[in-house]
Amino acid sequence: MASREILTGITYYQYHVVAAITFGGYSAYHYLNGNLYICASTGLASISIMGLVVSRILNRDSEFLRSAILVSIILAVFSACYFLGLRGVVWLFPLVAGIFFNYEKKVALLVSLFSVLTGLIMATNIIEPVMALRMMFPLAFTIGFAYLYRMTIEREQVALEKEASEDYLTGIFNRRSFQRWLQRAIGASQYREEYLAIFYLDIDDFKQINDTYGHDIGDLILQEFSCRLVDTIRQTDAVASVGGHQLARIAGDEFVIAAAGLSLEQHADTIATRLLAAIDKPVFISGIEFKLTTSIGVALNKSRKVSADALLREADAAMYRSKQNGKNRITYFDQDIAQQIKEKQRIARGIEEALRKQEFFLNLMPIYKLLDDGQQRLAGAEVLVRSNSEALSGLGPDKYIPIAEEYGSIKDIDLYVINRAFERLSEIRDKLPTNFILAINISAKELQNESFAEQVARLAGEHDIPCSMV
Repeated sequence: MASREILTGITYYQYHVVAAITFGGYSAYHYLNGNLYICASTGLASISIMGLVVSRILNRDSEFLRSAILVSIILAVFSACYFLGLRGVVWLFPLVAGIFFNYEKKVALLVSLFSVLTGLIMATNIIEPVMALRMMFPLAFTIGFAYLYRMTIEREQVALEKEASEDYLTGIFNRRSFQRWLQRAIGASQYREEYLAIFYLDIDDFKQINDTYGHDIGDLILQEFSCRLVDTIRQTDAVASVGGHQLARIAGDEFVIAAAGLSLEQHADTIATRLLAAIDKPVFISGIEFKLTTSIGVALNKSRKVSADALLREADAAMYRSKQNGKNRITYFDQDIAQQIKEKQRIARGIEEALRKQEFFLNLMPIYKLLDDGQQRLAGAEVLVRSNSEALSGLGPDKYIPIAEEYGSIKDIDLYVINRAFERLSEIRDKLPTNFILAINISAKELQNESFAEQVARLAGEHDIPCSMV
């Protein structure tokens, strides 16, 4: 079987096991009919095929077994041609198809031509040369058809591989293919004791461009941004070609560049500065001038044993710090950022623990209405969430709520707060003045939660709370 197998409706093992059983059956048949030559050759083919299947199961794939299968099958067909004549020649048709199915087209063409010519010559032991010559035409047609089919399959394979590895909009590599390359590059940099730099770039204020001018303009901006990155990457930067998976668009307006083989840390700064300058130029699209800038986060690795995901997260965290510090700047991942990430992770675990143990509680801050006579009347209350969790000790909502939003637990907090607020409201509802309003703060992320309104309505129904009170 060739190293690049063609995808079919049956599995690798099904295909080969069926072939092995078929040859085994032919071997037994010819043994019973006294033709030991065909019996031996077909039996050898069956054993070779099963040997490859077993080696695949044991993860010990072998080129020698692949070659043994091809040779044994060809010998079996030659034996059939010599001893069976026309009945053996018929075997040449599936042989040609099988060769093109399993091997690269040039190799398959040469082996097929050799097999057909040799098989027909050997068949003249039984049939007339004229008959053998006539069989040349359908066999030649089979070879030609198989060759064209193989070309089509290989073309489709290339297209599929390209689609799977490239970003559809910009034509550069996507996250999946970049991460595969990066993992190999990390190992190589460790072995050579060279620096590997990851540059994580995010277009500043890109969402505003999309919201104001539409996604079509936004796509053109992304393409222009990608072209500027491609033009900026040069051999003098110690960065190899873009085709080496060093440049990728990994999400939305987020791009990553990897520079391998750097001998000095300063080389990374040279590259980052050049990237920042290349982007910080106006671009004209549909008669509109856009001022593009980018925030860049840089992570360096030399001898650390680190995964591709971890290195990307470090560069991403550094890029986020660039955003916080005013955008259009370069930030390197350092111990301060690393400590901040650890602290966030600790708080995120504390939030999960507090939710699990129900260690959040509510305070109701009254809201008063000033009447015309100067008196105050209770008009409502605002729900404030607090926690008595030991894991969140000393932290207020201003600290842990943004982290809950970042780590995805804010939805659970929101539903918990709404449910407890409705419980409290149902307990004191009869004592409240008319037109009392309960104000509950929720995360802006809930505006993208399609099930949020349904969840709130369900909780209001369970506690018999009119929506007009909230």
